Amino acid sequence: MRPLRSWVFLLFLLVASCRGDSRSSVASQDNRLVLLLALDGLRGDEIERYWPLWRYGLKRLLERGHYFSEATYRHGRPDDAASYGTLATGLSPRVHGVVADNIYIHERERVEEVCGALDGFCGSKVLLSPTIAERLKTQSPRSKVLVVAQEERLARLLGGEKTDVVLWLDDDDFKVGGVVNPPSSELLTSFQRYFESVASPERISRLWELPRMPLPFASQEDRREGERDAGHGVVFPHRLSGEDHSELWKLWLRTPDSDRALGDMATYLIRRLQLGEDADVDYCILSFSALDYIGHDYGPFSLERIAALMELDRVLGDLLDVVEQQTQGRVLVGLSSSHGISPTVAEAARQQKTGARVSQEALLGHLEESLRRRFGPGSYIRALAFPFLHLNPSPAAPLAELVKAAVHALNEHPAVYRAWPVADLPKQADAVARALAQGSYAGRSGDVAVALRPYQMIQSTQRGQLGAETGSPWYYDRHVPLILAGNRVIPGQTTEKVSVIDLVRTLGDGLGLEGEAQGGVSLISAVPLRR
Repeated sequence: MRPLRSWVFLLFLLVASCRGDSRSSVASQDNRLVLLLALDGLRGDEIERYWPLWRYGLKRLLERGHYFSEATYRHGRPDDAASYGTLATGLSPRVHGVVADNIYIHERERVEEVCGALDGFCGSKVLLSPTIAERLKTQSPRSKVLVVAQEERLARLLGGEKTDVVLWLDDDDFKVGGVVNPPSSELLTSFQRYFESVASPERISRLWELPRMPLPFASQEDRREGERDAGHGVVFPHRLSGEDHSELWKLWLRTPDSDRALGDMATYLIRRLQLGEDADVDYCILSFSALDYIGHDYGPFSLERIAALMELDRVLGDLLDVVEQQTQGRVLVGLSSSHGISPTVAEAARQQKTGARVSQEALLGHLEESLRRRFGPGSYIRALAFPFLHLNPSPAAPLAELVKAAVHALNEHPAVYRAWPVADLPKQADAVARALAQGSYAGRSGDVAVALRPYQMIQSTQRGQLGAETGSPWYYDRHVPLILAGNRVIPGQTTEKVSVIDLVRTLGDGLGLEGEAQGGVSLISAVPLRR
């Protein structure tokens, strides 16, 4: 672990405060590009656990940048949609409104995935605050904004409606999807042609082999109980044997090669759009998701996870080479993640922790049975869009009584840590309840919030009892890496508790934007660090 250098950082804060500057010093340092790297599913403890592995991009960021080892999300459901909404806006879900991957829509009386099949439930229809990208384009129309992500839903959340280029990897085949403003089919076609030059059924490797690893990781067992076979086995080498292009594509996305292709695509676009080459500061957001897929399949302590991190480190190194050269060093880089991830059930047992996967149907069955005993026959549950329960009151079961009975029934379940009326969350002393309050939004958070015990998770319909899950309010899910590097950033490490919204606020300062009243504090300013 690198030596603690918090005193250097605190001295920098003191100097900034003596200047009497209320704005971040980054904003005045002539940035040409601000770059946000979102590494989907990277746990906060993995930076230090795998320190000997870092040789390229992460090593450079850690040596030249400032590492905040105790960064967390404030909200208690750090899944992709809620966390990417925060990365996009610098606000918690209680302000931006995206409370989870799936939200119950009262008008349609059904649960819908954010930016999923229902096309209208995306962008400004679901994100109730403007993104940093939209605010920049409003303030500085000549600034260029680029978003590249593996998943369409994440790309569309991060960019907003004014972004110059938003690109993602298609769900079904070796293609890119995207939106260009102003619309240009010629540009999209050129992007597709470039992508085919780096990733096509004929060009990709059909074999994912274990790279050479330093000790002690080289002696780690490959086959570990609890891993899920996504179609190419659970031990190295993994063979991509799908003959159908769609099947092959889905297997390939779950390998480090897809992060490499995304990084190459991003490098091409940064050069093509000439980001950071003129006087108007530009903004680029890159989201890498292979690590998240691999974590869900094999868990965070697997050799597959380590192999993916090693390749991602190389990808980031190549990307930073291009960015620093193109901007002549006038770049501000922020790195973080969408969430952590739990261990597999088997891994939790090895660590002498009680882990389990709880069926949503079983949990709802227990609740419905209890409510019928209390109120008689009827249907009292509209939906469970975890962690929020939407109830169906009636004259025989008024809402206040129904909420009270539901809370009582849930608290009796052995997998449940605690349930609360959503309206009471801000008044609770419990830290989990306060986190859930940060992740709630009136009209979208239902009537009851529920938290499962540590290492107890709602069972995925795909993975069952295998693999690893995310989205809990516990530290291993909310703790994420946070690194700030680049133009005039003081190198070092800080163990003060900070929030991801503080990072987004700092990047906004680097773009010359005013801070949001309900957002975070700048990590490079006279404002003391705080949670």
